Amino acid sequence: QGSILVWKVYENGSARLLQGHHGRINSVKCLGDWIVSAGDDKLTRIWNVETQSCEAVLDGHTGSITSIAILDTSDHREAGTPDGLTASSMLVATSCRSSDITIHAVFYTGTRVLSSRHVATLSKADEGPVHSIAMYENDGRRYLISGGQEQLLQWDIHHSDFVGSSEGPTCRVGTVVKAERAKCIFRYEGEVRSIAISHDQKQIAAAFGRSVFWQQIQSQKSSDGILHKSDWRVLKGHSNNIRCVDFSPDCKLVATACSDGSIRLWSLEKGAWVRKWVAHNGFMVCSLAFSPDGCCLISAGSDGTVAIEAV
Repeated sequence: QGSILVWKVYENGSARLLQGHHGRINSVKCLGDWIVSAGDDKLTRIWNVETQSCEAVLDGHTGSITSIAILDTSDHREAGTPDGLTASSMLVATSCRSSDITIHAVFYTGTRVLSSRHVATLSKADEGPVHSIAMYENDGRRYLISGGQEQLLQWDIHHSDFVGSSEGPTCRVGTVVKAERAKCIFRYEGEVRSIAISHDQKQIAAAFGRSVFWQQIQSQKSSDGILHKSDWRVLKGHSNNIRCVDFSPDCKLVATACSDGSIRLWSLEKGAWVRKWVAHNGFMVCSLAFSPDGCCLISAGSDGTVAIEAV
């Protein structure tokens, strides 16, 4: 309840406790030495692992935060930080049960967050709760994918105020992006509980109920940048609703886990599962991630344990 444990898996097994949230934490994402967390207290906290300190708190939601997405924009340097430094940057997007998605630009150097600002709010009133979001960059243009009830929406979030763009703006800082800017790219029965982008940002996977759909992300230079409904491929095999999805670092495997504790590894080349097992004594798997070297699959369950499986 409100705490994050950071484990040194490959060293001495020690853990660091990060405290600051009030209530349940629903999502945690990492980027290098930075951890971004959010939950029922409607706040997003940005932590530095080295200093074990909370360097920034982002607000803007009126309901519990359900998902976090981070996009590294450090290739686009921006001056004009409060102390005149050139900073690395990232976009932090968060979704909530009230259907709104907020996006902040965060500027940092070393172990310090220099500044942050609210960039935009994405809103589609008839969408309902947003359970999962993901961001990616395609040939220099940025997109956000959101998933709720039976559909995936693709948002074009690229404009000059989103750090480092040389093109004219399509919306202003702090304004609500209108619903017509969201394109429905896929519909299927079931809630979208998890969306994943591969490490090379060339593939996307989304869990609808008991099925996972995935496709290649076409180059902006050879397409309109839109993910098309006809290009999705399906992976089926789970007997309960899928809660989480992740790509392996080499982008050849997809891992899925569901509410009955079952976990499967899928070969994208074969379009079929290649291994399955049950973790957490059959309790629901709440989160799933490959280790950076791809040798392990780490899962967290509703039984309060974290499991590490060699793959």
